[in-house]
Amino acid sequence: MRIRIRGSNSINGDNGPLYVVDGFIGAEFFAINPDDIASVQILKDASATAIYGSRGANGVVIVTTKKGSKDGLKVNFTTRLSSSQVIKKMDLLDAGDYAQVANEHAIAVGATPRFTDAQIAEFRAKGGTDWQDEIFRTALGQEYMLSLNGGNEKTGYFISGNYLDQNGVIENSFYKRYTVRSNINSQLSKKFSTFMNITGSYSSAQNVDIPADGTISPLAQAITWSPTVPVRTATGGYTLKDPIGSAFNNPVAITEQGIAVTDRMMANMTGGLKYDEIIPGLSFSVQYGVNYLGYENKNFTGKAINNNVASASYRSNKEVRLQNTNMLNYRKVFNNAHSLDVTAVVEYQQSTYNYVSAGSSNLSYESLQWNNLSQGTAGTPGSGYSKWAIFSQVGRANYAYKDKYLASAALRRDGSSKFSEHKRFGYFPSFSAGWVLSEEPSSVTSIYSAT
Repeated sequence: MRIRIRGSNSINGDNGPLYVVDGFIGAEFFAINPDDIASVQILKDASATAIYGSRGANGVVIVTTKKGSKDGLKVNFTTRLSSSQVIKKMDLLDAGDYAQVANEHAIAVGATPRFTDAQIAEFRAKGGTDWQDEIFRTALGQEYMLSLNGGNEKTGYFISGNYLDQNGVIENSFYKRYTVRSNINSQLSKKFSTFMNITGSYSSAQNVDIPADGTISPLAQAITWSPTVPVRTATGGYTLKDPIGSAFNNPVAITEQGIAVTDRMMANMTGGLKYDEIIPGLSFSVQYGVNYLGYENKNFTGKAINNNVASASYRSNKEVRLQNTNMLNYRKVFNNAHSLDVTAVVEYQQSTYNYVSAGSSNLSYESLQWNNLSQGTAGTPGSGYSKWAIFSQVGRANYAYKDKYLASAALRRDGSSKFSEHKRFGYFPSFSAGWVLSEEPSSVTSIYSAT
């Protein structure tokens, strides 16, 4: 799944929005069970950039997950079964027509026709290879969800578990995900409240991304390979070359010997406390969060699609993010007409990332894939480490007069360790104003409506 709020703003960079889940900035959106979501808010343009700095340049998706209920225990179990198919295949020549066109082309360029009349007649009678049918399938999916939602006047809890198993419409592709969530919120006193959200997720995706390189894309090859060519030779091996066209790899061989797997494990813990009415209208909250993400990239290319050389690679990635958010908020209504909402935030976030990678070619036993790289010719190993931190200060004020005339101003100051010491801070201001015409007397509304 990909979300684009402001289109594509970068050629090489990430065009995805910034995800904020339960106050944690840069959360892993893929790990969320949609049934755990209580609300979603979209920020774009100046409002996103001002509140979240440069990280909000592509828009911001703010997700709030469900909380406990005060109405006693509620148990919900849901199961879904699905069947997916390709909506429409490309309309291509069948084997007989393709052979005839190939002969006409050969004659036009002064070459010998490739097929005899008897072969063309046999293709028309028996058909050939429909490569789209060979790589597409009816994909079955299943999902199971169990949630517990309950509590009392002081404490509420929401606990859920989810399992998703979705096959892809291309052979040998799938996505599996396991998630668990525990959200606990407690009102310890009239002014003092706390919350603790814990989430864990594991997912495995195989062949879910179509490579940009057409030589290893089953879709690109399926609409290019000659329908006069069988999937396998008489000896049972793959047909390695298309003798008519200039296509590269057998589409079926790609689905079976071109394997790319991404396994992700995520754990997130976010907790905080809030103290209301320090003085009338003034509240203070503090929140801490930690997010662990570990993911493995595993790739295998078999001999049939790699010039008779089997190769594999493995990469392990780990990232830990820490976040602390301190917020002071003042809300007040004056004379039943003027409404003021002022917020001040001091926030710190830190990320530590490292990876190791290895690869091997000329594998002796293809069935082991990336699980025994020592059996082949070792490639150059790789490793890397990075660490960054960002310190932010945010101020925002919202004013409304009788809920008709609105004004809002915000200023964010970010200091990032990615820049030099003297060029570290940036400022992101915004201002907006609004007029709710529907709140005006009917006579005024009529005049402007007519205009």
